[in-house]
Amino acid sequence: MAAALPFISVFMTAVGAVQQFKSAREAKKAGERNAQMEREMADEEARRTEIEQMKTESAARARAAASGVTGEGSIKAFLEKMSEEHEDELAWIRKSGRMRSEIARQEGKAGYTSGMAGGFAGLGSAASQGYNWWGKK
Repeated sequence: MAAALPFISVFMTAVGAVQQFKSAREAKKAGERNAQMEREMADEEARRTEIEQMKTESAARARAAASGVTGEGSIKAFLEKMSEEHEDELAWIRKSGRMRSEIARQEGKAGYTSGMAGGFAGLGSAASQGYNWWGKK
């Protein structure tokens, strides 16, 4: 049994290294999935916000028309400004969604890099252990 201990130690270290490689790949995949989810959530938020904005702008136009105000002067400036603000809001929703998506992607890449480094360190450790047990005479 004692003769098997060095082999078991080296084998288990190598298995740990392989698990690190698997974890690295999973971290990268999870980062991509999370990035995609962030993009989709931002797109959906923008879609819903745009619908609400159209309702708000339509209601403002209807109130103006019902009160007999023409589409000139201050009401026109107000509606244009409202439309500009709405466009800015949608642009921000999309931009922040892209930023969150990129952060998720970078987190996945960092996990991948860390896992790969751990895997190679584990393989190096297994090789060193093997050399120490069987390579030295």
